[in-house]
Amino acid sequence: MTILTTLLLLMYLTVSMFTILFIRSKLFDALRIVSGIVFLVMIIAFILPVIGTDKYLILSLAIAIISSIEITSFKQYKGDDKRLFLIHAFTVAMSLVLIILLFTV
Repeated sequence: MTILTTLLLLMYLTVSMFTILFIRSKLFDALRIVSGIVFLVMIIAFILPVIGTDKYLILSLAIAIISSIEITSFKQYKGDDKRLFLIHAFTVAMSLVLIILLFTV
């Protein structure tokens, strides 16, 4: 289950990157949103048997990753490309922390 969740995270990040940076269309935006929902459902299924406060940390990291990607999409759509590098860096850092947490829980 850990590997599947990690692969869904990587798929969501890849789809989001191509959708936001390279191919802008309503179909691919819908694909990004659907893959985000599937990723969130998989995270919820992953944390159901987890005992303790780790489940809240994993859920909050997943929500933060989805939020930062949607903020990036909005800023890119509006033409505000300034300081997007910082959002990208935080998204990558949160993704790495989430992957580490998935493999250690």
